[in-house]
Amino acid sequence: MKRVFFLILLWFSPSLISAQASLDQINETRCKHTLNGMVAFSGWTVANLAVGTAGVLTTAGELQHFYEMNVYFNVINLGIAIPGLINAIKAKPGGLSFEKTVKETQKVKTLFLVNGILDFTYITAGFLMREIGHNNSHNKSIEDRLLGYGDSFIMQGSFLLLFDFIEFALHAKNSNRLDEHWQKISLKPYGSSGIGVCLQYNLNQTFKKNHW
Repeated sequence: MKRVFFLILLWFSPSLISAQASLDQINETRCKHTLNGMVAFSGWTVANLAVGTAGVLTTAGELQHFYEMNVYFNVINLGIAIPGLINAIKAKPGGLSFEKTVKETQKVKTLFLVNGILDFTYITAGFLMREIGHNNSHNKSIEDRLLGYGDSFIMQGSFLLLFDFIEFALHAKNSNRLDEHWQKISLKPYGSSGIGVCLQYNLNQTFKKNHW
């Protein structure tokens, strides 16, 4: 009996190894996109903090407020970038199951999709600030602040929208590689009564030319 089981396992092991290797590649690509994205996001954040700080110290009026809001914006970004970069570096994509792979893929896509929606609110808020600023032209101090802050919100929101769109597109393209695995998933009646249902990962498609 043990010998038969060993032969069966040996027969299907190339298929199991191939399926796991495919999942590992998908997860490795997902982690690579995430890491590259966090490096780009961190670079943008640090550059804005450096340029913004210099701008606050060397300019005045509307432009000074523009740099000021860039600093505020990217102090918050820094709090997101540091843990995000650390997690991306520490990520171990190998050996994840199909279920875990799907879950992680959907999670990262949802994250960038939700962020993209928030980016539109930043841009909208920026235009709203500019409109309010123009309506306060009688008070130069308030006008400069609102116009500067508005320009900052528009610029930061536009970058984040582009960033999130690119990341979402890359992860969506990578998740399409799961289609070949979904085709092997089927629902089967479970138990003699047929009341239960079990999820089956079909390996026969890989070895359809083999016969016992």
